[in-house]
Amino acid sequence: MNISKKNGGFFLLEALVGMTLVAIAATGMGRILHHSMRSSKASALRFNYQMLSTAWRDRLLSVSFQHPWVQEGDHLYQEGKVTCSWRVTALSPELKRIALIVQEGEWQADCRFIKSLYLHDGKDEAESITTESDGGES
Repeated sequence: MNISKKNGGFFLLEALVGMTLVAIAATGMGRILHHSMRSSKASALRFNYQMLSTAWRDRLLSVSFQHPWVQEGDHLYQEGKVTCSWRVTALSPELKRIALIVQEGEWQADCRFIKSLYLHDGKDEAESITTESDGGES
C-alpha cells in the first residue's frame, strides 16, 4: 500500500512562526521610528537654542562698551520660558569676556566671546562723529 501525502498548504505551526517573526520585525521598526522622531525633535530644539544664543551674542556685541548689559558682573534676562544669563568679565580696559547661556528647562546653549572696545563699537563711533560734525557746522 502506497500512501502519498500531498503538501498543499501551510501547517498551523509554520503560520504562527511566520506571524511571530513579522510581529518582532514590526516592533523593531516601531522602536527605530520612535527613536528617530525623538532625535529629530531634540536636534531641532538644539538648533533653535543655538540660533537664539547667536542672536543674543549679536545683540550684546552691538551695544556700546559702556551699556549696562556689558558691565562687569552677572546679568539675567527672561522672556517667557526662555532665560538668558551672561557673565561679563573685564580682561582689560578695552576687552571684556562674555559667557552667555540660553536655556529653557533642561535645554541650553552656551556661547563665549570677547567684546572689544575698538571692534564692536562702530555704531557708537559713527553717532559721535555725526554729533561732533553737526556741532562743528553750527
